[in-house]
Amino acid sequence: MRSQRGSRLESVFVPRHGRRLPSALSLLAISACILLGALLLGVVVPPAAQAADGTITGTVTRASDGHTVGGIDVNAYASKDDYYMGNQAASTPTDGVGAYELTLPDGSYYVEFRDNRDNTNGVYATQYFSGASTIEDAVTADTSTTASAVLTLAGHITGTVTNVGGSILPTSG
Repeated sequence: MRSQRGSRLESVFVPRHGRRLPSALSLLAISACILLGALLLGVVVPPAAQAADGTITGTVTRASDGHTVGGIDVNAYASKDDYYMGNQAASTPTDGVGAYELTLPDGSYYVEFRDNRDNTNGVYATQYFSGASTIEDAVTADTSTTASAVLTLAGHITGTVTNVGGSILPTSG
């Protein structure tokens, strides 16, 4: 509603208690102050300040013949502590031709290649980026890095349990 003296914006509705409701301009100013306060206190991160996404890509092959291996879990961890706590930053299996792509905020990550097909320990030994066999020996890969792996066969112990007389003992489980 316009006053006769100028073009001042006022509230139109006056409820029964007699107080005026704030105008749209007043609500906009209040909202801007709340947002500015939240930004200054670190409660809200402006979109421009959020980390940009990058990717770590690669291919997994087997050492015996160089053929690609599908179904290998590729896991990225922001730190060794995250690894030990099981906090993956990203995870994906390799596709049918052994390729993968992890989308992550820009940074450095420990990349693990683990054969968990069929929920077993797998045929291939776990490996980390740069060929390391343990997380302690692993180096990090930056986003926009190609982190490929050449997996070797894992060791497995098999056998039969017998008693002193040579009879095979029943297995449990």
